[in-house]
Amino acid sequence: MKLSPLCKLHGRPGRYVLMVYISEPVALEVNDSFAFLWEQLSGKDFVLSDVRTLLEEHFDLEPDLAREEAERVIALWQNQHLMTD
Repeated sequence: MKLSPLCKLHGRPGRYVLMVYISEPVALEVNDSFAFLWEQLSGKDFVLSDVRTLLEEHFDLEPDLAREEAERVIALWQNQHLMTD
């Protein structure tokens, strides 16, 4: 999996915007957790376990909860067309 290069994260802690440049530019306000994961994974190929590990290590989540959250995050990104194939 890979995040779309047509999306760019801008901002600072507490105030992030993900700009999606597909047909018409769209600005999505995102939280710090989203921004952290986006920054860590942007430009890289990754798998579910990479997202889970980031959640476990950075947010101190238990492994089962981190896996559930990683699945939810990836599903959201896929549903919003923020990833490439």
